[in-house]
Amino acid sequence: MNLTLKFRRTMANVLQEIQTWSADRPTWQRDALRRLVVNGELGAEDIEALTAICKGGHGLTEKVAAQPLAKEHVPKRGGAEQAVSLDSIFHHKGVNALAENQTLKFASGLTIVYGDNGAGKTGYTRILKQACRARRQETILSNVVITGVAPPKPTVAIKYKVGTDAAAREWTGGDADEFVSRVSIFDTHCAAVYLNERTDVAFLPFGLDLFDKLVRAHAKPFAQDWKPNNARWTPMP
Repeated sequence: MNLTLKFRRTMANVLQEIQTWSADRPTWQRDALRRLVVNGELGAEDIEALTAICKGGHGLTEKVAAQPLAKEHVPKRGGAEQAVSLDSIFHHKGVNALAENQTLKFASGLTIVYGDNGAGKTGYTRILKQACRARRQETILSNVVITGVAPPKPTVAIKYKVGTDAAAREWTGGDADEFVSRVSIFDTHCAAVYLNERTDVAFLPFGLDLFDKLVRAHAKPFAQDWKPNNARWTPMP
């Protein structure tokens, strides 16, 4: 995995264009896009919530509050010379069972992080996904192994570079930092690879897979509601 994590303007621009385009879409679709950008997929609870939003918007049930895709859900666009790269993560305390006061450094090229199961690789990745931008964020859990005291609040320091300047900022589990949020974390959840019946592989670039997932989301709530009343109805492929 390349942990230089340079800011990719093209990737950010795609999501920002989608966010702008979505302004004229129905509220439930805008909420669906937000869920897809943040989580990567729509689960059963998401479909149920989106169905309620759709019905409420058409006066079939009580109106349900929605949270449309907004600027804060996508990376911010930076200048041409304002590339952002991560230099290191300092874990002070509070993240999973990670050892306290430890620093994970990133090289300017390829950095390979090795460790046995339970060594903390996933914990550091969760920090990156929360502080930066990722299609599927993961919840930061405190160290539940500690007994007798309340789990400490996650506290980390992320050192990064903007252009050629070095700067250090503190991230304690709140909103993404203005500059760190430009960094996109790429893992297996960010690449949409589909196999069709002929086992052909189709790759959809980051962001563009949202349209396919949004189209598939259209059929799910209607299929769920209409199936008992109309056995002849089938969703479009």
